[in-house]
Amino acid sequence: MADRDPSGRPLQGGGRSPRPIGLDEDEATPLEAGKKGGAKPAPAAVELNIVADFPNQYGGLAKEVDAIKNGRWGPTSDDFVDITVNSLTCNSFAAFGAAILLTPQGKERPKQSIGRINLFTHANPDLIAFKGTVKPLSIGVDVQLEVGTGLQTNALQTWNGSGFFLEDPNTKKKYTLADIRARFTGKSAEIWLYACHSGVDGTLLQETADTFQATVIGFKDAIAYCPTFTESPPSINRKRLGIKDCSSPVTDFRMLPATNTTKKTP
Repeated sequence: MADRDPSGRPLQGGGRSPRPIGLDEDEATPLEAGKKGGAKPAPAAVELNIVADFPNQYGGLAKEVDAIKNGRWGPTSDDFVDITVNSLTCNSFAAFGAAILLTPQGKERPKQSIGRINLFTHANPDLIAFKGTVKPLSIGVDVQLEVGTGLQTNALQTWNGSGFFLEDPNTKKKYTLADIRARFTGKSAEIWLYACHSGVDGTLLQETADTFQATVIGFKDAIAYCPTFTESPPSINRKRLGIKDCSSPVTDFRMLPATNTTKKTP
């Protein structure tokens, strides 16, 4: 599925390399009401569901059902979107930064407004991807991760470097890493990485926590997607997932057991 930006307000990174931002629908889930009293009440904390850009290339439901049936299937953005229900799509690490800073309509998010982010994607221990491909093979499935747009040590070093900023080309306003950090409710705000083996590299998680000044949690095991299907007519229920395998699937991703995760605080 193609990434799209209904806001028409991409951001670009400072320096030599542009960092375009793609945003999709943003349906923030309230976590708790802001405190009453005072001249400026604290904004209600929100929970953002973010999915990476892995287009569905199976060629229709019937062919995808056949791929599931014959072990030639892997999850795409369609599955991420169905599991999260309300989500926005980010096709790069820079897009992730923009989603923290701005709504899809281009409005700035209030400071201290984000309490939790759930990121659904594919990953290697040293790379949290935001873009890639999932292609069925004659036997198995081939998942390719785009390195240059992902969350990895080099990208984090760039964000922490002198002079880094993201710029809105419409307003020309520049946003620094401090501006991104300020959108979280504090160090106890959480970024959950729903990606296979995202909790294996504790160093990357620590670097991510330090960069965003928020708590980061990754899963050491595989995230198992457990779709059910019918063949006639072809249909797919994408809402089930588990840890390691599909022996105990859940339909609410927040109910996945967090016993084998890595948690890093800034």
